[in-house]
Amino acid sequence: MQVINQEYFQRPQALKKARGEKVVEISDVATARAEANSGIKAQLLFKLASNGGIANPKPDVLSAGTTIIRFSRGPFIDKLAGGEWWLDMAGNKLVESYADRHGYSIQEALSRLCAVPPEWNDMTLKVQFKTLAPLSVYRGFGKDAFYEERKTGHVKRGKVDSLDGRKVEQLYIPGLNHPDLRRRALIDRGSVHMPAFKR
Repeated sequence: MQVINQEYFQRPQALKKARGEKVVEISDVATARAEANSGIKAQLLFKLASNGGIANPKPDVLSAGTTIIRFSRGPFIDKLAGGEWWLDMAGNKLVESYADRHGYSIQEALSRLCAVPPEWNDMTLKVQFKTLAPLSVYRGFGKDAFYEERKTGHVKRGKVDSLDGRKVEQLYIPGLNHPDLRRRALIDRGSVHMPAFKR
């Protein structure tokens, strides 16, 4: 079967995003646009941010029938499925094992293993999808994220933790923000709503 997101994968900005090279300046305009799209009131807590990205992204292809998992803010599943950052089943199992070991919620475990500050994402929705066609991805271990608080100017960093030396391998999948491609790429296999995460 043909890889259906190769056009987006081959764009230079895909690798830059996977590496976390793009530092985003969060503006009032961007916040207003996010509110208009989601219908949810946004609060501008920080002005500069980098998700850290993947330390050494490796190109790979997910075969059709692969299960992938994503955590984000609910309640709109289709909107969440348009995100670029995912876990495979092995990564999700490591998150669950880390949570069990330390007595953390799944969200806090994911925050610590993948450097996701709760100010960015309260992770109230977990979705599971199966791929309908092969997808090109970058995979690898995450780097520390950072953000600069708007009010104080303090820079805070999200550290990437591990479990017995094992880190979560993250997947960066370009192109899923396009609805037509997403419909051809993924089928919903279930979702779980969770309480808002606060560390």
